[in-house]
Amino acid sequence: MVLPCSRHMFVRPVLYLHQHAWTEAHVAAFRYFGGVPRRLVPDNLRTGIDKPDLYDPKINKAYAELAAHYGALVDSARAARQKDKPRVERPMPYIRDPFWCGREFTSIEHMQAEAVTWGQKVAGRRQCRPLQGASPMAVFRRGPRRWSRGPQLGQADPGTGTARRAHPRRLRHEPAQRGPGG
Repeated sequence: MVLPCSRHMFVRPVLYLHQHAWTEAHVAAFRYFGGVPRRLVPDNLRTGIDKPDLYDPKINKAYAELAAHYGALVDSARAARQKDKPRVERPMPYIRDPFWCGREFTSIEHMQAEAVTWGQKVAGRRQCRPLQGASPMAVFRRGPRRWSRGPQLGQADPGTGTARRAHPRRLRHEPAQRGPGG
């Protein structure tokens, strides 16, 4: 996931990009950034968009639930429109070459932990021409954040007093169970 204003990115390698991995990667990105962007712009892959359409794309049910839970708008990249693709696809060669070259990983967990470290120490500190030479992490830290107004991670639920945690398999907030007489 790349935030367009700062170019700050979150990288989550997965072995198979199925619905659970897609949802889990989004929740991990939201935790990493400390919030949820108001607008999510995915490419038209099946785990996010069932049927691309210029005016009314059919969003995958689980992805739509994730976006509704966090109060984000899903605005898919238009099919066959090169103008929409750079923000989605442009970082891929950058991630592929510097991150993967010459590295060996012992497990998927090790790979994911190294991706977070690489994102902070390498990708987050690179100089970006569109940012007048500033690093994405510096722009991210000082810039205004336009997060969704939905439930934020770690925010206490007024009904139960417990912190909300997004579980990739259970995205809707369930009401607290009441005891006898309650």
